[in-house]
Amino acid sequence: MGARGAKPVRRLASQFDPELVALFVDQLRREPVIGARLVAFRAERGGSTRVPRSAAGKTGHRGAAPATHRGDRITATFARANRPGDAVRHDHQIVVAKPAWSQKVGAVNLTLGTGGCARIIEGAEGVLRGYLEDEGRRYLAYRPTSRPDAIVPEGLAVTLLVNSCAGYRAFKSIQDRAADIDLSAVPDRPLESTDPSERAAVVALVAEVAGWPGFGASLATKVLHKKRPALVPVLDNQAIFGAYLNPGWPAQRSRGDSVWSARTIADAIEAIRFDLTPDENRDVWPELARIEPERTLVELLDMVWWVHFRNTEPVRPVLPPAATRSALLWMRLGSSSPTRMVNGPPSASAVGQ
Repeated sequence: MGARGAKPVRRLASQFDPELVALFVDQLRREPVIGARLVAFRAERGGSTRVPRSAAGKTGHRGAAPATHRGDRITATFARANRPGDAVRHDHQIVVAKPAWSQKVGAVNLTLGTGGCARIIEGAEGVLRGYLEDEGRRYLAYRPTSRPDAIVPEGLAVTLLVNSCAGYRAFKSIQDRAADIDLSAVPDRPLESTDPSERAAVVALVAEVAGWPGFGASLATKVLHKKRPALVPVLDNQAIFGAYLNPGWPAQRSRGDSVWSARTIADAIEAIRFDLTPDENRDVWPELARIEPERTLVELLDMVWWVHFRNTEPVRPVLPPAATRSALLWMRLGSSSPTRMVNGPPSASAVGQ
C-alpha cells in the first residue's frame, strides 16, 4: 500500500522483457530528461542498467518536466526527494510527494489578483523557500557583463537557465535589430513605482522585441529582465499568461501558447504591478525580502508564483516518441521480424532523435 493519505497516480502491472528494458533505457540515454534528476533505472529481470547522471538533466525552472517512468518491473531512483513533482514509489505504486515547503509556515499570506481572479497564497515564506533549489535562482543571480542599455546576442545564454526556447533565429534578430533599441529611454526604476506612461514604454519595448523573428513575449522578457530586473517581469507563457492571468486556473489547465499581443503584455504588466502595491501585501514583501534580500519585488513575486504554480499544476509525465512506442510494442508482441509492422521499428541510430 502507498503512504498514508497518498493518492497513487497510476498502477501498472505489466512485466517487461530484458530486451525491452534495455531499449527503453537506451531511449532515455539519447534524449535529455528534463526535471528531477534521474540517477538509475534498475530492472528486476535482466540485470541492472544505469543512466548516467549527466544525461539525466537538472530540475528546470520554466516548464520543467519530472521524468517518471512507470512499471512494476522498473524502479526509478531520484537524486532528491520532497521536491515539487518528485515521484516516490510505494509497493509498486507511484505517488507524488508533497514537498516540505508546501506546509504553511507562519502567517504571511500573499494576495494576488482581484475579483474572480483573486488568489491567496498561504505561508508565502515557505513557498519562497521552495524556490531556493530551483535552477531559476542562477538566472536571477547572474549579473550581465554587457552594458545595462545594450541588448547583445550573448544575453540569450542566461535565459537557458529558465528553459527558454532561444534559437539561432533569436540570435540573428539581436545581431540585426538590437542597435535600433534605446534602452536608456526606458526608466530604470521599480515597476511598483512607475506611472502609466512609463509602463506604456515598457509594454512597447517588450512588444517590439517579442515581434522579432525567434522571439515571443516570454523570451523577450527573459532577456530584458536582466537589463531592468526591478522593472521588467518575466512573462512566462504558462505560469503568467496561462495561469496568472487566467481566472479559470487551476480548474482549467494552463496553456503554453506564445504571446505577441501588446494588449496582453500590458494586461500582464498591469496585473503584476497591481499585486506589488495593495495594502494587503504591504507587510508581506519585507518578510519575503528577509529570505532573499538581493531580489527585487518583481523577482520575489515571480519566485513565489512559480513555485505555487508548479506545486498546483505539476508537469505531466513525458511519453516516449511514437517511433519508440512502436518499437516497444513490436518487441512486446514477440515478433520475429519488423516486417510484421507497417513501418517496422526504428533503427538503433534513429531512437531518440
